Amino acid sequence: MKNKSFSFLTLSLALMTPLYCAADAVIIGKGTGVLWEGLPFNVTLSGSMTHSSLGLQYGLMNIADKNTQCMSSSDLTTIGGYKALKIAPGVGLIPRATGQATYTAYDGSVKSFTGTIGLPETRGGDSGELTSPTGYDWCLPPSMTSANNFYSPTGNRVVNISGTWALVADGTQTSSTVGLPTMYASSFSVLKNGDRFQSILPTSMSLRISTLECSGNTPTVINFGTVGRNLTANTELSKQTNSFNVSCTQISPLISANVAVQFRPLTSLYGGAKNRLALAQGGGYITGEIPGVTDSGKCDGASGINFNNEAINIGEMPMQFTKTFSNQIIWRLCSGGNTLPTGSVSASTEMLVTFN
Repeated sequence: MKNKSFSFLTLSLALMTPLYCAADAVIIGKGTGVLWEGLPFNVTLSGSMTHSSLGLQYGLMNIADKNTQCMSSSDLTTIGGYKALKIAPGVGLIPRATGQATYTAYDGSVKSFTGTIGLPETRGGDSGELTSPTGYDWCLPPSMTSANNFYSPTGNRVVNISGTWALVADGTQTSSTVGLPTMYASSFSVLKNGDRFQSILPTSMSLRISTLECSGNTPTVINFGTVGRNLTANTELSKQTNSFNVSCTQISPLISANVAVQFRPLTSLYGGAKNRLALAQGGGYITGEIPGVTDSGKCDGASGINFNNEAINIGEMPMQFTKTFSNQIIWRLCSGGNTLPTGSVSASTEMLVTFN
């Protein structure tokens, strides 16, 4: 007899109202909190430090609106519960970035550290000991103590920073169009000729704030019940079908837009496959399917809902006041093979309602 495993999936649905529109504009609607994420960047900065000193305000891995030093805390504003760079009344900009830095120490040894910048927090190091120095944000030095003989002046440093941008709002935003600021990924030295930086936000784009607002209606907890523990990889263990409706409203001025949904993994991607949401306990995964919108989400396939924040179009919002998109969504619990766990398991994803 096969062993039994009580299995369930918890979906954390953050139903937001963003829009990434055309090639020259980002459009957001009403709402609060994180309204939009996109415009991915990936830069590598390298070269010698040219000086041995470590100054904390000259972080080795940073994002800022300046290319000379770290982002000043006084330049950020709390908007919708997040510390952000204000770009319009009630609207702010935050990076969601990860990075890795390798540098040559004063004694010639090569050292490295990893970290995150912006969302969910700015922190790095093996045990999270690295944070932004007092008075600065989105800034990670390799140590929290200044030193005169820290770097090799001639040794190489390589810093990779990749991520996306998020727009947050506090609900007070009004219809308008504003430009996006120049933003830099950077790696600083105390001497300017050791600085390395690159622009990571296209200034040719603008931000349009609209009155369009969309919300999703679907169960947020999917209980697969008690299922058999099948150790054959990519086997479907259980399937659940639920309603999946998205309703949009707007007031003048009316716009037309394609409505989409995006899923971001809060656990991880199983085996790096974008259509497989990993169980928190490992050894298995979840797939999703929106019939008539996505391809099949069968366990042994490579299609269905992608959990890597890709937009999945579900229909067009015309220039009218309200519209509802009615669909179904199918969730499948799948075996990862011999490593499939027993007992209670879980997985989670964040869903955004977007429009373009």
